[in-house]
Amino acid sequence: MKTSTTQFKVIVDFMERYGDLSKSQNGLQGRLESIKKWQMLTNSLNKDPTGDRRSIEKWKKVWSDFKNNTKRKRTKILKYAGLPEHLRPKLALNDLENRVLNIVDQGAPPVDDKTGVGVEIQYMDTVPQEETTAPTVQFISTEQNSQTFHAESMSDGNNSDYFTSSDESSDRSSDESIETDEQRLSSPRSRHVNNHRPVFQRSRKSKGSPAGPSRVDPFEASDNRWRKLFSELTSEHIRLRKRELRQQERWHALFERCVDCMEKFINK
Repeated sequence: MKTSTTQFKVIVDFMERYGDLSKSQNGLQGRLESIKKWQMLTNSLNKDPTGDRRSIEKWKKVWSDFKNNTKRKRTKILKYAGLPEHLRPKLALNDLENRVLNIVDQGAPPVDDKTGVGVEIQYMDTVPQEETTAPTVQFISTEQNSQTFHAESMSDGNNSDYFTSSDESSDRSSDESIETDEQRLSSPRSRHVNNHRPVFQRSRKSKGSPAGPSRVDPFEASDNRWRKLFSELTSEHIRLRKRELRQQERWHALFERCVDCMEKFINK
């Protein structure tokens, strides 16, 4: 199927009037309006006798291919713009292609009449910017505050109060450190470590002095219980296995008797 030049002009004229319809529209109203415009464009294109008739989706494909081909051609022109004249390909954008680039916001480069090659010119708007001073943030450390506070207190004649408070704070900190050490030593973990530390001494004392009630170790008692339970389970498993073997022997004997009976019956 072939698209005529007249149909391409109709498409470009319509897009210049209503904008690029291939762009996504926001909202339901915008989508409905885009569908109506595509229907209008399709009707006008199908009425043109110089070209073929197509559906809306196929006309969308024609417009998309036309845009992409024009962009590729412009990129190729800019790519070879720096080469010597005898090495440049003879490419130039026609009026219809320049209009397409203007529609898709690409901006067509002006064409040099001598070389026929597009030259890209970049326009830079210089906008004076007001000098903005960033707010300065002052960071005051607590160490400086404490030092100035101590200096002021000493300059006012409160030296004795300052040293008294420092002595009291040091005494309080030493008392707190002693209390924390005592709590650490009295914790269950520390007691466990301390109890396990003099193992050999405790064993010597127990051997040397047999007097006194013997204390049962909970770990040893638990180990004994588990051993006893394991032996009971093992004996129960052996008993059940022996019972299964006896039942298998009985079934085997019964099966042999059945086979003998069948053989006797067949031999008769």
